[in-house]
Amino acid sequence: MKDTQTLIDQIRQELDSIKTFINADGGDVNFVSLKDGVLTLEISGHCIGCMSFDTTYTYGIKANMMQVHPEIKDVIFTLKKSV
Repeated sequence: MKDTQTLIDQIRQELDSIKTFINADGGDVNFVSLKDGVLTLEISGHCIGCMSFDTTYTYGIKANMMQVHPEIKDVIFTLKKSV
């Protein structure tokens, strides 16, 4: 089992590797927290309300994170709050 900081670093690297594709469509995804096996990610931009959300996030990012990192029990997506 990985220590928490190592796991967080790996998650951030994985997110950075897919951001190019998400940013190209006007969206973004960022790490928020990892607590008790629950990974929270923040989405913003065109990702909010996108018809491809389930495909990209639920069946893509969420499924991959949980498969690659058995320590992750769930992935929650939050919407970026406007300032």
